[in-house]
Amino acid sequence: MAAGKAEFHYTRVPDREWEPEILKMKVADVQIIATYVIGIHHEEIESQFDWSGERDLRNFLELSRKHGM
Repeated sequence: MAAGKAEFHYTRVPDREWEPEILKMKVADVQIIATYVIGIHHEEIESQFDWSGERDLRNFLELSRKHGM
């Protein structure tokens, strides 16, 4: 059976909801999560990058890895 795949736009979801959403995908047999790094979400002001809160890509990736995604 092929691995289930899903997309998740982490910057559009409050970071406190990421883990519950990842767990829902896991229960639904999703094994691969695709996401986009949406530039304007991280650089609203030119040359000023924000990787905190809902923009914390590292945290999202670590949560995904924690649950085997």
